[in-house]
Amino acid sequence: MKKAAVEYIDDNQFLTQLTTAVMKLRAEGSLRNSRALMKTLRSGSPDIALAPPASKIMHQATLYESLKKKVLVHCSTCRCRARPNEHVIFSTTYAITTDTVVFNYHALEDNEHFHAVADSCGRVFPVKEILAVDKMNDIAIASVIGGDFSPFALSPDEPAGSPVVVMSHPSNQFYVMTRGAISRYCLCPNQFENRTCLEGKRMGMSVTADFANGSSGAPILNENGNVVGMVESTLPIYFCGGDDRQNHLQMVMKKCVPVRCILDLIEARASMTLPDH
Repeated sequence: MKKAAVEYIDDNQFLTQLTTAVMKLRAEGSLRNSRALMKTLRSGSPDIALAPPASKIMHQATLYESLKKKVLVHCSTCRCRARPNEHVIFSTTYAITTDTVVFNYHALEDNEHFHAVADSCGRVFPVKEILAVDKMNDIAIASVIGGDFSPFALSPDEPAGSPVVVMSHPSNQFYVMTRGAISRYCLCPNQFENRTCLEGKRMGMSVTADFANGSSGAPILNENGNVVGMVESTLPIYFCGGDDRQNHLQMVMKKCVPVRCILDLIEARASMTLPDH
């Protein structure tokens, strides 16, 4: 039986392709920065028609290519001390309708970052407006100009211990797929008043699948290919010696947003009243 040809990703070439396209849109004035995008947030329920969750287990032989076609790249232009000239940084996002994406709220915290979304073919689309945000649970939902993406379905409350898959872009290594399991659900200290909480605390989720810087916003997928969570951050755990220095790394917790929080945010938007900007 003839095996399918293996595709080798050229990260530098893809990075250059995306950077060129993003900076072209930026020069044309087609991109909005975080400050302008947050001003598009309005009261009322966003028009988000979610796809029904799939019930069939994903075909393992074509799993990687299937996910690669659907997982997206979040592109942001920025400046920093190390690189004072405007440049592009990359993280991960995914679609829940053909033109609606979900990513981490922390990507919007710098007011001067300009935002776009790219697919695996290198096509780049401007982020049009912010439909909903949940700062505490690190969620942003946005619409994209010209988007024709293949959306993921959302499936809440996958049991702890269930197998999961993550595809993301850690440190500009594009389309890296890792496997693991949901290691636990937990209640975290809730510093802000928030609808998505239990007993005054926010809901958290951890997985054993690997991810890193650049994976932020990636979908956590169950065996059926439904989103059950979203990458948020990592928490290294050290052993402290007698001098109290954290010099022995023991493990890294992979912290995620349960998809229940995303569904609750979409539902909550119907009853929210926001001030006009």
